[in-house]
Amino acid sequence: MRAATTRMTRTANLPGPRRFFLAAVFAMGAVSLAQTERVAAASDRASPAKPAAYSAAQFAAVQTMVDAASAASGALAGEELTAWEKARTGLGAAIKGLAPAFGADGFNGRLKTLAGAWPALEQAADIAHARAAYLKVSDNLAQIVLETRAADTRLAKVVVYYCMDTADPANARWVQLAAPLANPFWGVHMDKMGPCCAEVKP
Repeated sequence: MRAATTRMTRTANLPGPRRFFLAAVFAMGAVSLAQTERVAAASDRASPAKPAAYSAAQFAAVQTMVDAASAASGALAGEELTAWEKARTGLGAAIKGLAPAFGADGFNGRLKTLAGAWPALEQAADIAHARAAYLKVSDNLAQIVLETRAADTRLAKVVVYYCMDTADPANARWVQLAAPLANPFWGVHMDKMGPCCAEVKP
């Protein structure tokens, strides 16, 4: 009884109507406190403000990035180094293509963040190091996709997932052109980890 009361108290501070569902689930012991808080944090980031409509050139740049990001995530999920190296080259070109369309400070400074995070990804010599470096890059790309998806229905079928078992950043997100879910941060080990991932809903 005391444990259930503690769980309800710890979830009472969660913002929004979802705290009632999460509190009930947590009180039943279905998920851990850490998982509950991670779900809440991911939900906080899942609904970006609707931006202005993009021009044809801007949308084309984002679509190219989406295709490249999906290919990169798939290569890491499949633990295919050769495929990853090819996908990384394509992703680098696609990210560079965003700046002419949106400006160096585009997406609230995310393009600068991507530029700063890219060297570590470029230097990663194996899948393990690539995954570590991909976390920040992938999460920022996913946010760009969410913002674009809010403004343009042509990206409605693009899927964004998040993983509760990442630390820097927490609940790191990635982009896929379509289901099924394939976690680039854990790959073949994901099946041993339980329900740690979910889709970021529009």
